Amino acid sequence: VIWAGDMNLQITDLSFEPILNFGYINALSGEKTSLKKSCIDGNYLSRAEDNIVMKLSTFNAINARVLDYIKGIDCEIVCQLQDDISDHLPIEIILK
Repeated sequence: VIWAGDMNLQITDLSFEPILNFGYINALSGEKTSLKKSCIDGNYLSRAEDNIVMKLSTFNAINARVLDYIKGIDCEIVCQLQDDISDHLPIEIILK
């Protein structure tokens, strides 16, 4: 089972405690995925609210990561990107 997406909660929120106690794990390591409303001194990430929670029996997770399409460009356009694309960075997991 893989449960992934914008959950608007950090994995440390008490809401996740029951599923984590049931043996599910978080594939990400608390990486921030939500974009701030503006970029100040290159800081455009807000919170880690996108998660990949999983319990796998037939697959192994090879890699899970945040796809940061803003890093390396002028982050002053973060407001425009929020409107045009999303207010969150995409996440991915590679399974084998």
